[in-house]
Amino acid sequence: GKICERLGICTQIEFIRFTMNIMKPRLDPSLSAKDLLFDGVPIRVYQPKAPYAGRRKGMVLFHGGAGLVGTIDFYQDNSNRIAKEADVVLVAVSYGLSPEHPYPSQYKQCLAATAHFMRNAEVYGVDPSQIIIFGDSAGGNFTSVVAQQLTKRPDLPKLRAQALIYAGVQAMDFNLPSYVQNATMPLLSQETVIKFILQYFIKDPALKSDILKGSHVPDDFRLKYRKWVSPDNIPEKFMLLTSPRFTNSFQSCWKKPFLPFLLKTTSSSISPKLSL
Repeated sequence: GKICERLGICTQIEFIRFTMNIMKPRLDPSLSAKDLLFDGVPIRVYQPKAPYAGRRKGMVLFHGGAGLVGTIDFYQDNSNRIAKEADVVLVAVSYGLSPEHPYPSQYKQCLAATAHFMRNAEVYGVDPSQIIIFGDSAGGNFTSVVAQQLTKRPDLPKLRAQALIYAGVQAMDFNLPSYVQNATMPLLSQETVIKFILQYFIKDPALKSDILKGSHVPDDFRLKYRKWVSPDNIPEKFMLLTSPRFTNSFQSCWKKPFLPFLLKTTSSSISPKLSL
């Protein structure tokens, strides 16, 4: 993808989307699947064909892909396996990708689809008190924000749980030990993570240096959340490399739209109300 981009053939994101669309996983024969719209959001409902005494549990999947790539078709093997082995009704959400659908439309679509499913769970043979939302990578990010938003919705059943799979739930510090130690690790290097974030927010790629310096986070915000997001929380035996300490001033160009994203994701990921 990077080579194609440098040659001017296509962008890296376009190449990744193309390769993902080549794969056409099959539906497991023990399941049925329907493509529907939940509050205007495209989704796919996977239901076990086997009879079930009572109502099943429900799961809502937000796929990963940095908000830039990924489809429910590409995730169909995972959806098959989870719906089959957990014997649940699974809803895979096909939220719009950036830049065609700018932030924050992704989590808003995920929230709208989840709320619709919770209101109409019994139509699909699901116990509305037994619904879990989950996602990997960017999908884990959307999961954490949706779970936070649902705590403010007395009109809906309470969410049973959230499950975060290698979720991106902090965007304050990209020089934590895990980033430094795996800076050049394929397929998701430190540089690639930052590049995808900038593309997700439709920001200038040249701002990468600001993120590496920590200039995208206000000083008071960094101090407020230091007890949660800091290398000081990591046991010494895991500190193979030292993370840099930031002394750079906050750059106002990040105030919109990145700061609201920071507030949502960091607050949701540390909220004790959402711990499992």
